[in-house]
Amino acid sequence: MISSEQLEELLKNPSFLPQLNTLHYSKSGILDTLLTGRKIVRLSGAVDPTTWTERYPNKKSITHLSVHTYRRILNSPGGITQFCNLQHLGTLFFDFGDGDSRNQNLAVIDHVFNSIMDLKLLSSIDGAANFVDIYGDPWDEDLWARLESAHPKLRKVFLSGSRCAWVRRESSQLWKRHEIPHYTSWDIVTDRFEHI
Repeated sequence: MISSEQLEELLKNPSFLPQLNTLHYSKSGILDTLLTGRKIVRLSGAVDPTTWTERYPNKKSITHLSVHTYRRILNSPGGITQFCNLQHLGTLFFDFGDGDSRNQNLAVIDHVFNSIMDLKLLSSIDGAANFVDIYGDPWDEDLWARLESAHPKLRKVFLSGSRCAWVRRESSQLWKRHEIPHYTSWDIVTDRFEHI
């Protein structure tokens, strides 16, 4: 067994685990050390990219990012454009209020998607959305058409609160709802639901 001190020393050496490219991280302390010298492209967990030091220049290499701090990324220097090659982003929060009208819920969705307009390669998102009644449900053909226009590469929208994924096939303009089991950010970042 390796002690945490020994592991930290090993991780300082970029030749240790040089091929590491997918990481779920939920500790504090050695993330900068772990990221330096390794080309991580898929990252999830309790990570706050706004605290990364400038020693980690590979933000542009990250293609899949699922963290609960995306709002802080938006307000950090460089904002979301630091991650210009993102193909997946999560966890986005759609804060629908109890009893909100459909128009209020649409405004929430528009606000979230407008905040990530600069992500031109975005093909999937993972969102946390609570249940809404049928009269407040904003996920309809008009909304999908608007999102498709703003994010033409977008193909999958995962919604954890309703345990579903909306999927648009490559050659189709039709979005289809799929029921999915409980999932984690790691499941999404590692393409567990690639088959749908």
